[in-house]
Amino acid sequence: MSGSDLRSRAGWVLSALLAVVAGLIPALQAILGVLALAGMAAIVNWIAFGVGERACSGAVGFLWLAADNAYAGLACRIPFGLAAAIIDAVLILGVVALGVLWHRLRSGHWPRNAAFIRRRP
Repeated sequence: MSGSDLRSRAGWVLSALLAVVAGLIPALQAILGVLALAGMAAIVNWIAFGVGERACSGAVGFLWLAADNAYAGLACRIPFGLAAAIIDAVLILGVVALGVLWHRLRSGHWPRNAAFIRRRP
């Protein structure tokens, strides 16, 4: 068994263990989700705003129309910049939600809606 094959298997085992543990601990689900999103944001932000020339290729298809082309410069950076803005916004939302969850877990203060609880169907 080669070294890269062993690392690949170890990665799969670690991922499976994290998935099982995250299923048991809800707060860990949120933390792992934010970390995964941060990893994606790092890649997209690097492509969109990093130093150096970027070249990418892509294909667009809609019904019977199709276009396939190679792009460089701004034509490559603009789609990644839009994706970066969206992912960064969701990441900020996730970090704020984690902060609220952390505060509620530490303080024990959870919102109560007495009118909803008293309501009978």
